[in-house]
Amino acid sequence: MPTSGHAPDRNTRRCSNLAIALGLVAAATLVGPATSTAQVIHLVSSGDARLQRVNFECSLLGETLAEEIGDTPVGVAIDRTNEKLYWTSAGDNQILRADLDGGNMEVFVSTGLCQPYGIAIDPVSHRVYWSDICAQTISRIDIDGTNRAVIVSGVLTYGVAVDEAGGRLYWTEPLTSSIQQADLDGTNATTFLAGAGVVPVGISIDPAAGLLFWTDFLADSVRSVPLSSGAGVVTITTSAATPAGVAVDPMEGRVYWSNRDTGLIQRANYDGTAVETLSTPGVVDPFGIVVTPRIIVDPGDMNGDGVVDGADIPLFVQKLLGT
Repeated sequence: MPTSGHAPDRNTRRCSNLAIALGLVAAATLVGPATSTAQVIHLVSSGDARLQRVNFECSLLGETLAEEIGDTPVGVAIDRTNEKLYWTSAGDNQILRADLDGGNMEVFVSTGLCQPYGIAIDPVSHRVYWSDICAQTISRIDIDGTNRAVIVSGVLTYGVAVDEAGGRLYWTEPLTSSIQQADLDGTNATTFLAGAGVVPVGISIDPAAGLLFWTDFLADSVRSVPLSSGAGVVTITTSAATPAGVAVDPMEGRVYWSNRDTGLIQRANYDGTAVETLSTPGVVDPFGIVVTPRIIVDPGDMNGDGVVDGADIPLFVQKLLGT
């Protein structure tokens, strides 16, 4: 039986507050609302069926938000508008969803699935897309559970990703070692990249940057390519450890990926520089991964001078940390 989100304890709340505070201090020269630079990701652990949150700014590592979230959870996606996480459970043929803190977990789709794997959200049309391995299909459904349809058939697909700006759907095909594309209704399907390595798996898109990223399960690699041309592949790394999920952080220009063999998360700049291994104790067999939106904080007029500016931030930080 799934066990869902818990109320954060004092240390968890303080860690979250510290992350916000660090972002505010870094943005102390800003006028008005400041954006926290604290990096948070969500991931599903395929090996022990957990939904986890990792905060790299304050040692809140491998925090379990929910347990028994399915049988072999694989893909995960975020609905930023409604602050929901969606994930596939390949072993028991379900798609589930929950709040960002793991609360209100529920089964979203429970019928007609056959090893659901990759999953993506279109934030414009408010639809969920997913791939079914043994059915060899890609389907979509509105987030209210209506208008379900199979839009692509006869393809063995792992990861799926939506380019909402370009109105295109992309997916990885391991048997053909390629990346395919189509309109969001499944029409006009074409090969986007024929030579995508050995076994392309995870896929993620930054529409604003015009870049597509993917992992290669057997080649231990993470690569990117421009959406505009499908040419000019950039190799981020060839020393990953069975990389699976991949996610982008548009605000920082970084790409993150999960390593199943080591249980570690790695990240790098979009251009492949500054590859970094992040310590993530408590994470077992990470698979799907997604970057969580930054927190926007308005400190308010803390010093009572009638202006909201950088001078208010130190006072707000003191209040936030209880100092």
